[in-house]
Amino acid sequence: MSIFCKDMKIAIKKITPTDDEVKKLFKLLDAHNMIHCPPEECHLTQPDELERISSILFGVFCGGTLCGMAGLKFIDDYAEVSRMFILEEYRGKGFAVRLLNELEGEARHRRKKFLKLETSDKFEAAYRLYLKYGFNLCKPFGEYVHVTYQHSYMEKNINIE
Repeated sequence: MSIFCKDMKIAIKKITPTDDEVKKLFKLLDAHNMIHCPPEECHLTQPDELERISSILFGVFCGGTLCGMAGLKFIDDYAEVSRMFILEEYRGKGFAVRLLNELEGEARHRRKKFLKLETSDKFEAAYRLYLKYGFNLCKPFGEYVHVTYQHSYMEKNINIE
């Protein structure tokens, strides 16, 4: 089923990871990830983890309904895109790009030089989106440097001046 938001107000707002409605998105995202990755290969940052570290989480709302989310973890000179997810019925409407724009603006505001992320080519639509948005493949970074599984690591120079 496809949802149209053409005539509805679309908004992106900061959200709290531990809010019950947001936790539901986390659970749906975790289930989605587990379809494509064995548990030992899934890095599933949980709501309480995001609350403990330097991070921010945004939600995209269509007509007041939370239909997706994406976050940033702030690390050294980069910000890591984390927990990006759009409910299936809202996909293909440009919400992911709107969230990426918000994330990039936030990272730039915080004077980060790069956006980085960890994904897998098994998530074909997301993988294509990141490439189209200007991310390039890079070496593992941060907590992923010593992992043994093969995922894709990407970064985008956001040219702060």
